[in-house]
Amino acid sequence: MAMLVFTENWKSELESRYRNHKRYTKPFIYFVATENEFQSIREQLEEWVSALPEDLRKERAIKNLRSEESFRQTYHELAVGALLKNSGLKTEYDKEFNGKTPDWFISSNDGSQDFIVEVFTENISQSAASWDTRLSDLQGRLSDLPFDFALCVDVPFDWNPVSLDSRRSKTIAEGVRAWLANNNPSVGEELHLDEFSFEVILRDRGCSKVKLMGFARPFWVNPRPLKENIAEKVHKYKVLVTANRIPFVVAVVMEFRTGYGADDLENILFGQDGLFKNESLLSGVILASRSNTNKWEMKCYLSLDAQNPLPANLFNSGLCT
Repeated sequence: MAMLVFTENWKSELESRYRNHKRYTKPFIYFVATENEFQSIREQLEEWVSALPEDLRKERAIKNLRSEESFRQTYHELAVGALLKNSGLKTEYDKEFNGKTPDWFISSNDGSQDFIVEVFTENISQSAASWDTRLSDLQGRLSDLPFDFALCVDVPFDWNPVSLDSRRSKTIAEGVRAWLANNNPSVGEELHLDEFSFEVILRDRGCSKVKLMGFARPFWVNPRPLKENIAEKVHKYKVLVTANRIPFVVAVVMEFRTGYGADDLENILFGQDGLFKNESLLSGVILASRSNTNKWEMKCYLSLDAQNPLPANLFNSGLCT
């Protein structure tokens, strides 16, 4: 298959751009484009992009898949479209509809039922992203230390990462370096640096650099942002949906690190103050997820209270391989 997105020229451009960057500072799109473990994702995306009309390939899909800011969202939009197509439905990407361009315009195979789908990626919160960014800098520095140790790292549950900037991460990593080099600690020994503690759990296993365990980010699941984000999508298309009496579906792709799962979504939709009860223009919600690098699945929820309901037998298989 001829490459449309991940061409050799573009991969060379990425490698040149990030050649002098530490691994932990490189964006996700760099690894998808250049590393073997993401080969199946590249192949999937090339297949999905090649199926689009030529104008959409160039003006939308390829451009957005090569952007650090829009890669994940575009990837998820194409994955949802593939799931719907695999379900026996006809799909049109980015079709203009009364001045708006919902992600997908969908028709049943016999043409008796149309509906529109907006794809939404539920990401981690800004505060959680800040936590991850600051910790990844420290993790990267520690993982670059040239010692054959495995360390368990612990921070207090209520620790605020705002105190951890790049300069402080460098100081902590240098402290750990000195401890490992000068003390040659045994398994079970610990080092305490301010609010951080480092414990040796393995050593002399033939590794060239430090291995880390721990650093788990504590979180509790607050369903309110997800509920508000789905409702916002409904309100955005209120005029279009009302004027055309067309069913409206939101497809949700959840990042693992949000902590959300199917139970949380079902409570948002069917709970006491559920969206299906309060948002009559919301005809259904699709939960799309990737179980591994080359298999997408979807679970569909249909509203019985929708102004424009969808038939219960509309969707067939939910697998996209």
